[in-house]
Amino acid sequence: MKWRLLLAAVVVAMVAVLIWQWVTLPEQVPAKLGFGGTVQRWGSKSEFLLTMSGATVLMALVFGTVEVWLRRIPAAFVNVPHPQYWLVPQRRAELARMRPGSLRRP
Repeated sequence: MKWRLLLAAVVVAMVAVLIWQWVTLPEQVPAKLGFGGTVQRWGSKSEFLLTMSGATVLMALVFGTVEVWLRRIPAAFVNVPHPQYWLVPQRRAELARMRPGSLRRP
């Protein structure tokens, strides 16, 4: 459950950063930088903020629904130690609730 609090804290922090950027950024911002750090394309502030907002929502959805997806995806797509033990149907729900790095040897 701690990871959900961490995810919520990260999303709140990102929203705070987006609000701060909305207030402080100029109307034109660099949208693409070259290898030498030269600006190759300029974009609008709203384009940047929409992209960052979309990335924040996408990451919150991906990490917030990982338990659901871990229960539903085929076992062949799950990479865990000791798969013959953890990927049987009786243990998939327990596996979905566990935090990374806490898998014990059967």
